[in-house]
Amino acid sequence: NAKEDASRAERLLILISVRRAIDQGLPLGYLESQLQTQFGGAAPRDVAVIIAGARQPVTLARLNQGLANVRPQLVTASTQGQVISALLEDLRNLAVIRRASAPSNAASQKLARAQQAIAQDRVDLAIREVTALPGVTKAQDWVTRAQRYVAIRAALSRLEAATLLSPKPGAAPAG
Repeated sequence: NAKEDASRAERLLILISVRRAIDQGLPLGYLESQLQTQFGGAAPRDVAVIIAGARQPVTLARLNQGLANVRPQLVTASTQGQVISALLEDLRNLAVIRRASAPSNAASQKLARAQQAIAQDRVDLAIREVTALPGVTKAQDWVTRAQRYVAIRAALSRLEAATLLSPKPGAAPAG
């Protein structure tokens, strides 16, 4: 049906425009109402996540810069009452035996992998690397922003998939 195909194309165009605005850290403007109209009834949670995320934009560039800003605090543990545990951790890391194919557990290597993951738009992997660093408590704001970035993109992907997979009128529902 041409009408259904045109409606699907319109919904996809809205989602593409929303994704571009979010990727650039721009406000949604009129797209916000279009998003609510087209998807609010079927996926209110996803729409709410996207709109809230657009109002507090998080871009890859900002995540990368934020990670660079907290780098010194991430690779060292808090010194408040933890001097002995930090010293013991340093001693444990003097000699580490691991398989050559296994990734290094050194903080600097974890941080490098996190930065590489961000460069590849794999923020979920970057979060895992950062949360395994000794100074993660000093990077909670970054982790929260990164989690919001992942949640927004997941919501957009779900809406895109639902739009693409929506059955044509008269077609048998998928299984």
